[in-house]
Amino acid sequence: MQKVIRDFIPQGGKHCITNSMKQIFSYYGYLLSEEMMFGLASGLSFLYLNQSSSPMVNGRIKVFEFEKKLAARLNISIQCKSGFDYEKISQISKDMIDQNKPILIYVDMPYLSYLGLNKNSHFGGHAVVLFGYDNELERFWISDRGLSHQ
Repeated sequence: MQKVIRDFIPQGGKHCITNSMKQIFSYYGYLLSEEMMFGLASGLSFLYLNQSSSPMVNGRIKVFEFEKKLAARLNISIQCKSGFDYEKISQISKDMIDQNKPILIYVDMPYLSYLGLNKNSHFGGHAVVLFGYDNELERFWISDRGLSHQ
């Protein structure tokens, strides 16, 4: 089985979490800029990771903290969940896509082949949006800062 949310439009962006949030908000008809979300959620912080291929400097707050602050300041509900059971998470994601609900997920960057990162450069705080899947090929459609990949 294959399902793609046809009304979802991948959009370009500057930063993974603000761009992913912008795309989901836009899908539901709420046009907020990345800059506006960044400010509302007090997203500025500092992190330095010494990855194997090159250092990474990050300027945002922790995973889930951004979403929680943004939700509180906009007086909306955003559900943040984590887990390690791939089959369960995969099925929940497919069920949401079947209901035409794009999903923001955090992924480990070296597993995204299109980024061309060293396999030891692990960073699981990279946000992308799932908006489709193909059971036969065992793949998801994702939008990553405006780039669509399968």
